[in-house]
This record gives sequence, structure tokens and C-alpha cells, in this order.
Amino acid sequence: AQLLSGVNDLVSRDPGYSGFLPMVCFIFDSENQKLTFANAGHERPMLIRRAGELKTLDVTGPIIGIEEGMAFEEEEVALNRDNILLYFTDALTDGINHDGEPFGRERIEAIAASADGASLNSIAGRLITDWKAHTASEPEDDITLMLARIV
Repeated sequence: AQLLSGVNDLVSRDPGYSGFLPMVCFIFDSENQKLTFANAGHERPMLIRRAGELKTLDVTGPIIGIEEGMAFEEEEVALNRDNILLYFTDALTDGINHDGEPFGRERIEAIAASADGASLNSIAGRLITDWKAHTASEPEDDITLMLARIV
């Protein structure tokens, strides 16, 4: 959270910068098997636990660059072996089909929940394949998809 606050203050004070930055920060503590997370305007990541159990990392905050002095929250979660961190940007959820229906978080959650024992490549491949089948077009925004298994 301190990192996001510091970056926000730097960006907000810069008279030559007029944009906004979504940003996330993950800190993995391997000794204590925990993850600390802060979010500035991105989709909420999730942990895929065993047997389809999903844990959404709910902490979120404003996008960076709106105004100086904004505070950001952080969340700390315990990790277990073989948990999978799934992070993605809104281009994945916002991809629309010919009827104007977005791909949506629900589809991502359904794929994640059915991923027990699957490889990271398999999960990523299914998300991308299903997204492409749903949208049948090129993305309007850049897509970021990150998966990390806890070992």
C-alpha cells in the first residue's frame, strides 16, 4: 500500500503527466507462506484453492494519479502449496460478443473453479480460447493474464 501511495504522489505532482495508472502490487513471503496485495484500479485477482474453492482478493483502491495524498489498503492472505494466483486486466472481463454481452468475471471464475490439478498453461489456454470464442474479434485493449502456482 505504501508503494502505491508513493507512486500516486509522484504521478500526481508531475505537471507534465496527465494520465492515470492502474497498478497492482504483490509481495510474496515464502518463509511464512503469505501474500500481501494492494490494488489501484485493477480487476480483483483470485486465488484458486483446492477442489474449486476460489478466494477473491477483495481489496481495491482508486486508480493512481487522481490526486495526491490518497491512501491505499492492502490485504494479506495465507497461502498453501499448489494454490494458484490468477491476475487479469479488465480487457479479459470486458471483451464483448456480437450481442454486446461481456465475457465477464463469472466465466473466469467458472474456469478457475474447474481447474483443480490443471497446469498453469492449461488454465491460461482455456481462458484465452474461451475468450476468443466468446468475442470472435481482436481485443480493444491490451490483455494481461498472469498465473503463479505456490510451491
